[in-house]
Amino acid sequence: GALLVPWISNRMGALLLAASKHSIILRRILALRPPLQQITALVPGHVQAQGFLGQLQRKLGTVWQSTIRGSSAWVETDPVWWRNALGLGLFVVVKDTIELLHLWLATRELESRHVKNRDFARVEIRELDLVPGFPRPALDPTAQSQRSQSLPKGL
Repeated sequence: GALLVPWISNRMGALLLAASKHSIILRRILALRPPLQQITALVPGHVQAQGFLGQLQRKLGTVWQSTIRGSSAWVETDPVWWRNALGLGLFVVVKDTIELLHLWLATRELESRHVKNRDFARVEIRELDLVPGFPRPALDPTAQSQRSQSLPKGL
């Protein structure tokens, strides 16, 4: 069981990734980032200065890019661990829900069982398929009296 947890987590994460292609909300929950080209297109362009100010601006831009926004490798990847953790949590919730539903249905079925009291006056006991060793009624009255003497008191 415990050795399957990483595999289940990976499969559920892949399922969430596939589902996120159709849902913007799920994409946000999974923290999936758009490709770098789309991000840089969202940053407003600025005019490059010349000389010392231009070099300073480029260096500050590089620092800004690598520290605040992250490197291109970081921006283009998504947090797989988060997606897999959510997938495993979703799997556990669904599994527990199915188990609880099964237990509830089994309990309901057991509670619906009732013992019915029926009259066996017209039933021929010799025709019943009784457990072996169950005393069968005798045909003659002398066997009946012997049977009643062999039974313990109270039966």
